[in-house]
Amino acid sequence: MDAKIKYSILVPAYNVGNYINECIQSVLESIKDYAAAEIVIIDDGSTDKTKDVCLEIASKDPRIRFKQQENKGLILTRRNLLRIANGEYIIFLDSDDKWSKNFFPTIDSTIDLYKPDVIMFSYSRFNENGSLLPIKKPLYDVSQMFDMHMKTEIILKIVSTHHDNNIWSKVIKKEIIDVETDYEPYKNIQMGEDLLQLMPVLCNAKNIYFLTDALYEYRQNLHSMTYSYKPDYLQNFRDVRWNVYRSLKTLNLSDKDLSAFFLHYINSILFYLLQSSYYIKNNKVRLELYSEFKSDKLLSIAQDAIKPVMLSKRLRILLMITKKQYIYNLAILKVLFGVKTIYLRLRKSKK
Repeated sequence: MDAKIKYSILVPAYNVGNYINECIQSVLESIKDYAAAEIVIIDDGSTDKTKDVCLEIASKDPRIRFKQQENKGLILTRRNLLRIANGEYIIFLDSDDKWSKNFFPTIDSTIDLYKPDVIMFSYSRFNENGSLLPIKKPLYDVSQMFDMHMKTEIILKIVSTHHDNNIWSKVIKKEIIDVETDYEPYKNIQMGEDLLQLMPVLCNAKNIYFLTDALYEYRQNLHSMTYSYKPDYLQNFRDVRWNVYRSLKTLNLSDKDLSAFFLHYINSILFYLLQSSYYIKNNKVRLELYSEFKSDKLLSIAQDAIKPVMLSKRLRILLMITKKQYIYNLAILKVLFGVKTIYLRLRKSKK
């Protein structure tokens, strides 16, 4: 490939033999014969037909590079992709998702016009049957630029919800990415790894351009880790959010400025505890979980930073309960969860 590479489309792949061809074809349909782009795929030790499908795809287009590695997990695979990427701009694409046909023309024209460090765009969702799901309302109603003085607004929105904190809905100038940072200590994180890698980028960016266009098509699998209970979720969530908090403090934000981030943190932690009271049957494991909760440094900072009146009645009750004796906590939380379950079943039976 002789042309200077402007865009590197990076695709981590693991056991996606049934999806990877559709994924890559969506990119090729969008970039057409554009020469200054490369598609780099790393197979992270797949045990299905992923390798064979990728080799077949790569043999038909010189812009596609395919590499294999022993299984390292998503976060380290993405870091390896970054190290071998040649492009001025980086675009991550999950191997079971797709681009819309107007993805590339929209992105390329936006970069030529505004020259942003980061582009953030909306996305649509589809299910396993290929049916489109309702598009979620974007963070803003109009496309707009956030400069150095305004970018904290959009960053706070990203870290204060579970939405739009993914790395695949961003186009990033490679020079602002912490490519050489060692993410080995975080290799086992399965929830929140996108945000962990995204925060240094957002903090380094001189500007961020937000596009309302839904350019990415996300495959919603209700059996994936995003939609199922995971025992490691609490530790993953705490580790990632603590790193996010430290990044936010580099932007000279006070704890008062972070109220929405803190509220989201408290709500997420307590929701997880409610889930755990239902799924975890072993009392010893439950007690260990509540011990972690009691020693949560960020939760303590969050509670000190926000006023009780800012919390919903539900959150105030749950916080009050979790400050009591361990066994009392467990009993009350289990009852609350049980009552909710019974109520939902009764409503369903009346329909």
